Amino acid sequence: MMAKLNKSRGRTCFIQSHHTNIRKDDLSPNAYSVQKLKESGIFDHSVIAGAKLSENQILLEFAKKWEVECLLGSVDNMVQRMLQVARSTNARTVIRVLIDWFYIDTQLVQGMLEMLEQEGLDYVNLPYDFDIKFGADVHSVNGLEQVVALFRERPDLTEKHQFRPWFLIEENPFNMWTVGTYQDVPTYSNQYFYKLQKEINEKCPVAWDFGRNFYYHEYMYARNHIRNTDVVLDIACGWGAGTVVLAEKCAQAIGMDIRPEYIETAQKRYLQENVEYVVGDAIDINLPRGSVNVVVSIHTMEHLDDDEKFLSEVNKVLKKDGKLIIEVPLRMRRPFVFNSEPFMPAHVREYGVEQLSALIHRHFDIEAAYGVNRGNYCDLSKARNAAMFICKKRN
Repeated sequence: MMAKLNKSRGRTCFIQSHHTNIRKDDLSPNAYSVQKLKESGIFDHSVIAGAKLSENQILLEFAKKWEVECLLGSVDNMVQRMLQVARSTNARTVIRVLIDWFYIDTQLVQGMLEMLEQEGLDYVNLPYDFDIKFGADVHSVNGLEQVVALFRERPDLTEKHQFRPWFLIEENPFNMWTVGTYQDVPTYSNQYFYKLQKEINEKCPVAWDFGRNFYYHEYMYARNHIRNTDVVLDIACGWGAGTVVLAEKCAQAIGMDIRPEYIETAQKRYLQENVEYVVGDAIDINLPRGSVNVVVSIHTMEHLDDDEKFLSEVNKVLKKDGKLIIEVPLRMRRPFVFNSEPFMPAHVREYGVEQLSALIHRHFDIEAAYGVNRGNYCDLSKARNAAMFICKKRN
């Protein structure tokens, strides 16, 4: 039963959504974060907030069905969208979550919210090694207004951070915001770990349709490390959109995927003069030895049964002084500290930074390593969700 609300406290829960997040075979609010957030009683308003696009009009219907509010706002600027929701609900505090975080811990969120209010902060986050999907981004409206003012003065920052501003805020390079990290985070049992794994597999099967995934920012960052004379192999290219991003920077790009239907789609959608798509297996690469300058692997190795064999195969097809550019998700140490199994059921494994470094170093020299924090590349010590390594073939 929903807790009884006190007089309005100016708290609004911003539930970031897109029509693709809603599964037509499961329209129960319990399948999403909506029900938990409503029942927590810690917010004055819960608002499903999507981009103002025609295809998102359906969110209005779901919001009505689930008895929450809905607002369609800024398409690219998430800070503006949060402020639009804040102004429509007279909020002083905005708590941002994603609609598919159905396992969100509302007690944790309440602790973060109380820290922000009691200490007069602009933003409260979680430790780097704790999975953010169990918590939230907790903002003061005043802090969000300062972000908008900064973006107005610095268009370069707007382009880079408008959709995902959280790394900028927590780094606070201009000392504009008061930021706190909530340290009293929970630890969950192995029993809950396995229960949640099962629920994720049942509730979110679409997430494992790899051909639909396109890591645009990752490919854009990877191509900073290739030359216009390079022949580049994109391993597990899916539908091929990332291969085209690489092709804009190199002499030739080869997209490879084990699923023929993905390659067929790629050939129809993205074939161009310096792009080729081939069916192939990442642990048995069917290209000539020493035939490519660079291999790009974006969120692939965690799905492979034999990562050592994969790295050996990459080594084989690389030319002298060739490079491997590889990004994989990291296993967050918390909240599940009692095992090291992958949290996502589709993953064969998830890596710790030291484990990943040791594995890659057995096959390559590591030229550079970056952490990934909410879409931003940073020092490995600040990684939240992934790591990218730039590796050189040993001659």
